[in-house]
Amino acid sequence: MSDTLNNDEFKRLLLSWPAKAIHYLYTFHRDSLLRISHQRTGSREAAEDVVQEAFADLWEKYPDLGQKKDLLITPYLCATVRNKSIDYNRLTAQRKEYPLANEMKSYNEMMLGEDDIDILWKLIASLPPREKQCIVMKYFQQMTYEEMAAVLGITVKAVERNMTSARKRLRKYKSVFY
Repeated sequence: MSDTLNNDEFKRLLLSWPAKAIHYLYTFHRDSLLRISHQRTGSREAAEDVVQEAFADLWEKYPDLGQKKDLLITPYLCATVRNKSIDYNRLTAQRKEYPLANEMKSYNEMMLGEDDIDILWKLIASLPPREKQCIVMKYFQQMTYEEMAAVLGITVKAVERNMTSARKRLRKYKSVFY
C-alpha cells in the first residue's frame, strides 16, 4: 500500500476527516513549504509563521476546497505559501520605508487604556494552559518555536498547533479593541 494519496483521494479524505487530511499534508509538505517561504522571506521564523498561516487558511477553507473539481491541492498550498511570503516581504519593506509608521503603531498600541489591557490579559488568561504559555513565550518573551518546544518539552509541531488554536480564539475578540 502506498503512503501517498492522489489528489482525488486527498479531497475525499479532506471532506470526511479534515484534521487527518491536513495532518497528512503537513507531514509530507512542511519542509518543502518552509524552504519555499524561507527563500522568499530570508527568515526561518518568518517562514514558519507563513507556513502556519497557510495551514490555518487551509483549515478554514477545507469544505470549499474539497468540493472544487479542478483544484490540485499541492500546487494550491505552494501558491498560498508563496503569496503569503510575498505579502510578508511587502509589509517588511513598508516598515523599512516608513519607520515613523511603525513608531505610530507602537504608540497607538501603548495607548490602550487600562481597561483594554485588563481585557487583553483576561482573554489570554482564559486560554487553555498550554496555549497561554505559547502566547506568552512568543509575544512577550520573543522565543522561537524551537525554543518554546524545548522549554515545554513538546514538539515544534505541537507548539504550532497551540499557537494556531490560541490565535484563532483571540481573533474572536478582535472587535473589543477596534
